[in-house]
Amino acid sequence: MDAEPLIEVKDLHVRYGRMEAVKGVSFSLARGETLGIVGESGSGKSTIAKTLIGLERPFSGSVTCRAKSVQMVFQDAVGSLNPRMTVRQALEEVFRVKGGSRRTAAELLDIVGLSAAVLEQYPREMSGGQCQRVSVARALACEPEVLVADEPVSALDVSVQARILNLLRDLRRDLGLSILLIAHDLAVVKNVCDRVCVMQSGEFVDAGTSEEVFAHPKSAYTKRLLAAVPDVGRALSGRFGRAIAGALVAAFAAVAPCQAKPVLIYNEDDSHFMKKAQPEAFVRYLDSVCRGAVTHFFMCPNAMRSNVESRHLEPLWKALAEPGGIRAVAAKWLHDNGIDPYAIWAKRARERGVSPWFTVRMNDIHFVSPSNFTYCGLSTLWKTRPDLRRDPNYRGHTWHWYAFDYAHREVREQHIGYIRELLSRYDVDGLELDWMRFPHHFAPGRERADAHFLTDVVRAAKRAADDAAKRLGHPVKIGCRVTTTYEGALELGTDPVAWAKEGLIDMLVACNFFATADFNLPYADWAARIHAVDPHVMVVPGTDSSVEKERLSVGHSEKLLSVPEIAGWCDTVYSQGAPGFYVFNPFHHSVTGEVWNALLDGRFSPEAVRTTLPRSYPVSHREYASPAVADIQLPVALSSGADIHIPVGTRVPEGWNVNLKMGFSGDVPEGFAAMVRLNGEQPICCLADAPTSPWLPATTKVRYVLDFSFAGRAVRPRPSEPFRAGTNHVTFAAVPNAGKCRLLACELDISPPSR
Repeated sequence: MDAEPLIEVKDLHVRYGRMEAVKGVSFSLARGETLGIVGESGSGKSTIAKTLIGLERPFSGSVTCRAKSVQMVFQDAVGSLNPRMTVRQALEEVFRVKGGSRRTAAELLDIVGLSAAVLEQYPREMSGGQCQRVSVARALACEPEVLVADEPVSALDVSVQARILNLLRDLRRDLGLSILLIAHDLAVVKNVCDRVCVMQSGEFVDAGTSEEVFAHPKSAYTKRLLAAVPDVGRALSGRFGRAIAGALVAAFAAVAPCQAKPVLIYNEDDSHFMKKAQPEAFVRYLDSVCRGAVTHFFMCPNAMRSNVESRHLEPLWKALAEPGGIRAVAAKWLHDNGIDPYAIWAKRARERGVSPWFTVRMNDIHFVSPSNFTYCGLSTLWKTRPDLRRDPNYRGHTWHWYAFDYAHREVREQHIGYIRELLSRYDVDGLELDWMRFPHHFAPGRERADAHFLTDVVRAAKRAADDAAKRLGHPVKIGCRVTTTYEGALELGTDPVAWAKEGLIDMLVACNFFATADFNLPYADWAARIHAVDPHVMVVPGTDSSVEKERLSVGHSEKLLSVPEIAGWCDTVYSQGAPGFYVFNPFHHSVTGEVWNALLDGRFSPEAVRTTLPRSYPVSHREYASPAVADIQLPVALSSGADIHIPVGTRVPEGWNVNLKMGFSGDVPEGFAAMVRLNGEQPICCLADAPTSPWLPATTKVRYVLDFSFAGRAVRPRPSEPFRAGTNHVTFAAVPNAGKCRLLACELDISPPSR
């Protein structure tokens, strides 16, 4: 190795505001060397990586780079690839920016062990291991001397991890690369790295050759990490153990590696749990939910009052004498009898391999009536301090105007105190700040100017999580739920990109408020924005349990989501690279039983959505956003004509049926049906005056339905296609004699052929 290192870091300090993420670390990376940096989440590893490639600036100290090119491979391989680009397009984009390459795209794939057949595939069509190899190939296109691999295998199955690590080792040998490998697992770096640095709370607590660190650890923290590495050889010693090991090896060799199951975050309202019941009843409930598909169980302990004892948020049983106080009676009974549903659920979730989180409603304002402020959910602080509300003088019937204004210190302090209290009392994996219950947090017109107050709250929550992690000995993460678009989030005073850049959040959920799922949710835009500043943040699309297909000025017209509608929504987000999804308030009762069971049984996997389930794609809209981002397409007058866009994730399977439903406010003029086109193509046939049920709610204002049928066949590449992956266009020209008739609802349906 050359005497002069390619990378030399001296006394590096990096700060996010007042928080010091990296505290005076020094190291070097020689030519052809592999250096591992190991530590738990939040220890500062990724901050070092981002500083090396210029995404973060040192507060003090120095970073000297003598390499001609430094490239990075991210943890979220699927999220780091553009979901709308093929592999060929992704690699050729690098060539264009760089101005050419000595190697072709096919040659780069060959280096990372992929065939040229992958060039025409999209990220959604590949496994996690294949996507990670493509990410490595993309980095190699820049002909780097140094490769920074930030947790490149943590999201992959064990068998795939080994293959990616072997690939990195081969690249170092064959191309002479220097590699900085960041991981949280010592077992990952043991056989790959020449030297290892162990990091805790922003500092190196151990450093040396791999042999030295593993054989003679200096710090107690390193010893704990080593103790957590399973010794499979010892566990499977002896003749019987060796036989088991041999069978396992044979089994791994016989099957192709599979991807981890999709993320499914289950967040159900807390209110109906407040009942007099023994601990076994709460265990049974969790078991009924966490039966295989759920990966994260989110527990809601509050509305405006807390369901458990609290010094900061008024306990619910303060309302024993108030109307609707039956929940308060049950909450007090549970408290007096020492039964804590949240402690029971957290413990049981872990036993079932599910991650337990709290989700704190940051501005709940349910059931406000201008003539009666005595509902049991409304706190004394809210009732007695109207000056703390968004509009202290409002006395109308729109709940949002009664929400707390976070520009007031008292409002922030009560929620920060409550978050600290929960994290100091319970053993959970994370806590979500739910900024969507309810979504307005400032006086009208002050949202952007006062957004820094919400950042202060998220920052305080992060500090509380870090304190809890030290107490518990494992990471405690922070998540936030915001509206479905970035611009919409900024309009409401929430800035997740700023939070991610400061390292304050580990998870972001982009979700609608209540009435309607967003069937045009821009997941890829969210992932690109967040991962540009912190690729470790898990970005998850979310939906409530309803969809509003008619956007009318009089009343709501939402309906509960059906299995085909959830499948269609999942298809639109899976196709953008989403790792799974988040469901809010999927209540279980007779009407929702089919959907509830389909969710919890894992029927909405990417494979099932793409190949098995019928899918519906209604035209929806976005709640509580300005017209510029609300995506409002309906209603539309027939006299004006229309070009309605309906996003679809994947192509229709061979031989499936394609139907277009259109609901109108009254009878349509004669000849109108012949004017309707789907992507420029005429339907095969049209059923006039079709039923409104079950695709529309009983309260619908639709009085006339046209149901168009298109060819049940796979899309072929030709100028006119009946159904597309991507944006589908429903068009009709202006109808002069249409009168006041309007198109109120529109949706695309695909279904398997009848047997």
